Amino acid sequence: MKVFYYSALVTKELEQGSVFRAVPSKARLEIEKERGDQDFDVLLNGNVLDTNIGTIEIEADAELVIRAQGGGKHTYSV
Repeated sequence: MKVFYYSALVTKELEQGSVFRAVPSKARLEIEKERGDQDFDVLLNGNVLDTNIGTIEIEADAELVIRAQGGGKHTYSV
């Protein structure tokens, strides 16, 4: 799976486990599922989101956690 950050100033694919520094502004995160991805849970700043969500609107610091139901956890911080 891939996670992208989109704002008026920048578009960037986020790397798992790293922190992406951005100017606080209206932006969005997009989760792009790939073939063979397991089912997963999505948490944003500790809150569980719908697993069918593809776009997540953000305006400040965000920590996105994706937990695969078969094990494994991916964290993305903005």
